[in-house]
Parts: sequence; structure tokens; C-alpha cells
Amino acid sequence: MRAETYLKSIICSVLMLFGMGYARAATWTTLDMPGGYNTLIYGIDGSNLVGEYANKPASTPRHSFLYNGTTWTTLDMPGANVQETSIKGIDGSNLVGTVMVS
Repeated sequence: MRAETYLKSIICSVLMLFGMGYARAATWTTLDMPGGYNTLIYGIDGSNLVGEYANKPASTPRHSFLYNGTTWTTLDMPGANVQETSIKGIDGSNLVGTVMVS
């Protein structure tokens, strides 16, 4: 029984060492809608990301976007006076979200 505890201890130590090395080697990329504030990403499908942003700090309405890794495209429901478009998910060319019109 003592050998089993010792072996578990060694395995946990090795896993912790490799895990910490991996965490240090990670690369982070910050994505912000150009000219926008408070960019939030809600959905990912391949290289396409969808989410929302504001025009200025704490502003409404908020706008949704599609980012394909190169180009940012604002997605707003056309034809409404005051609106907030919120795209929450993507699957291929299908987008899921809500539009608030007042």
C-alpha cells in the first residue's frame, strides 16, 4: 500500500510540473473591435468569431460583429430606429441572437 501512495505522489508531481510549464508557454491574443469598446466574444466556428461591442464606454445600443480572422464586420438589424443586435452563436453561415427594437 505504501508503494502505491508513493507512485501516486510521483505521478501528481510530474503532472503538476508539466502543467505549469504548459501554462507559462501559452500565447494570448487580445481581440478588440477597431474603434469599439468592451468587445465580447460569444461564439466561435472555425476561424469565425461573433460577439458584440459598444461605440463608446457604457453606451447603448450595442452592436454585434463577425470577425473572420482578418476582417471585422458589424452586424446590425436593418431598418430599426434604436436597436441592440446581440449575436450569441455561430454554426457555419447560421447566426443565432436577438434584436431589441424600440
